[in-house]
Amino acid sequence: MVKPNHADDYNLAQDCLENKNIDTFMEKHESYIKNLVRKRLDYNLLTHLEDIIQEIFTLLFARKAFNGYKGESSLKTWLYVLVSRRTINEIEKIKRKRHLTLESIELDPPAKSTDTSTLVNDIIEKMKKEWDYEKTTMMYMHYYESMTYNQIGVFFQIGESTISYHIKIAKQKFKKLYSK
Repeated sequence: MVKPNHADDYNLAQDCLENKNIDTFMEKHESYIKNLVRKRLDYNLLTHLEDIIQEIFTLLFARKAFNGYKGESSLKTWLYVLVSRRTINEIEKIKRKRHLTLESIELDPPAKSTDTSTLVNDIIEKMKKEWDYEKTTMMYMHYYESMTYNQIGVFFQIGESTISYHIKIAKQKFKKLYSK
């Protein structure tokens, strides 16, 4: 049942269902929706901002989400709930795609020559025994997979400066292991 004070919102939603007054809707609510999504995203996920916003507008217009608006609350309240839930779902989807288990990364270096690869394999075995698995993985990702600090940070969900610090410490430990 449409409440009298939400009749304009309800009529706008119904017009959007029929692909009318979409410009009016966008003028009133586009920046509100973008700001809601932006507030929900961590710094590491801001690169996905436009994709998530596009998914929300697709949901609203192509999938006819306005059918769910019954006029019992303001359109902004309904949008807040819809956008928040969709943003959380999209964030979880991104994290599931991006999440790799550390065990799935193979820490064996590519074979070069027998002398070098034997030496490197020995050092990596020492690293595995003496370091925690996370730091060994960071070193491997940076030096063997040629990943940037930013890419490694996205994987571990920590900042570039933290990755830089861990790799610096790991290099120092690596030099100690190598010199033994």
